[in-house]
Amino acid sequence: MNRDGVEPIHRLTGEVIILLDKYSAVLAAAATEDNTPQLIVTIVLFAALAVAAAALLALVIAALLSIARSTSYSGIEKVCWAGIVIIFPLVGSLGWFGVGRRMREVG
Repeated sequence: MNRDGVEPIHRLTGEVIILLDKYSAVLAAAATEDNTPQLIVTIVLFAALAVAAAALLALVIAALLSIARSTSYSGIEKVCWAGIVIIFPLVGSLGWFGVGRRMREVG
């Protein structure tokens, strides 16, 4: 990981692009047949996946920025929280905003 945390974000973005690429292949295959209802369902699911991926990416970026800007934690504690967010994006980000960010304020 480099100093500004860009590498993990690029890795996550790459994973999202790979997922979207796979679903675009499914969409292209569905378009060659005369299955209009299936095509509509596929388009809706593809759009929902894209929105969910964008929301997860935004949540992870917001959590990492919040961790980096936190004055309540030392460097090693920030690295631990960032690692949790990177390894478990959804649970880690929600954990940071739900517990981690407030844990030092209370204690």
